[in-house]
Amino acid sequence: MAKSKTEVKKDRQTLRPYRLWDAHTQTQVMGRWYRWEENCHDAAVVICRRDTKVGRTLEVLDVHRAKLIATYTKHIGGIDIKRERHLRAEEQR
Repeated sequence: MAKSKTEVKKDRQTLRPYRLWDAHTQTQVMGRWYRWEENCHDAAVVICRRDTKVGRTLEVLDVHRAKLIATYTKHIGGIDIKRERHLRAEEQR
């Protein structure tokens, strides 16, 4: 039995739950869906180093858990990385 188009689309989204989000433009970075969390973090570092302006922020999201995993902000001297536990500590202050 063949799958309907909606089932195929759902399968693609669930196979790649890790996404990159551009916090400045409030849009998803197109074509940047990842199956493994490590690959998503690696891509965020590469994009921050090469393709973004100083002050821009990329966020790594897990759409299955609806959770922010990390933020990557480009500065003049490098990239500022804040993981989930650091973000939670800042919210509690």
